Amino acid sequence: MPSEETIGEVKDVFEEKIQAATLVHDGKLLYEMARYDQAEAKLRLALKIDPANRGASYYMVLVQEAKNTIQVKKRDLTSRGSVLQRLGFSFAALYYYRSCKNLITRANRIHWKTTTQFPHKSDLNAS
Repeated sequence: MPSEETIGEVKDVFEEKIQAATLVHDGKLLYEMARYDQAEAKLRLALKIDPANRGASYYMVLVQEAKNTIQVKKRDLTSRGSVLQRLGFSFAALYYYRSCKNLITRANRIHWKTTTQFPHKSDLNAS
C-alpha cells in the first residue's frame, strides 16, 4: 500500500492535470472563437503545467497556423494594394498618352487644313 506522502503527491499531480486540461479546453474555445492570442496564452500555461499534454500541443499548432495564415493574407493584401496602385499609375499614364496623341492628331489636321491651298474657282477657269 502506498504511503500517505505518495498519495498526497498523486493528488497534487492529478490537480495539475485537471488544471492543465481546463486551460486546454479554454484555449480550444478561444481558438474556435478566433481569439488566437488569448488561446495561445492559455495553451502556453497548460504546456507549462503539463509539458506532455498532447491536446495543448495540438491546439498550439493550430493557433500558430491560424496566426500565420492571417499574416500571409495581410501581406498579400498589402502587395496587391501596391500592385493596384502601380497599375493605377500606369492607367493614368496611358490615359494622358492617349489624350496627348488625340491632341496631336487634331493639331495635325488643323495644320493640314490651314496650310493646304485648295485651288479657287477662278484659278480653275484660267487654265
